[in-house]
Amino acid sequence: MFGSVFADPACPRPSRLDLTGLWVLMPGSAKIGSGRRIMAGQPEIVQKLMGYGGQGAAMARDWLVSPAAWSQFALLVVAWLLARTLAGLAVPRLQRLIAPPEDKVGLLATAQRFLLRFLPLAMPLLAYGLTAAGEGVTRSLFGSGDVI
Repeated sequence: MFGSVFADPACPRPSRLDLTGLWVLMPGSAKIGSGRRIMAGQPEIVQKLMGYGGQGAAMARDWLVSPAAWSQFALLVVAWLLARTLAGLAVPRLQRLIAPPEDKVGLLATAQRFLLRFLPLAMPLLAYGLTAAGEGVTRSLFGSGDVI
């Protein structure tokens, strides 16, 4: 059943099926085959999935060769590292500044303790802000910001 998927019997050399469902000729192949022959007997859902897989493969291939995509990936890594460093420096200082003394009670002390609960969000918020700023730079350089 699956023998025809891996080799076209009319070709002197075997050819293979790529992710889009089309035959890819190996060097020395005599003719161009079609993946439609393989998909003809399949249920409609399988044909749709093969089509979606081909679209996904084409999109991934375009992304892998795009300098804008690679710069955005590098931007994400740099933004995360910078946010982690800045949060590591700022959060302890903010904790000392905001934290009320242990024995203090009242409305102001309660509000300060409430604010301390949100300090762990400093790093993701910094990363988000730095990524947004970097995306603006990437869009101005490449005219595209599709990855982020």
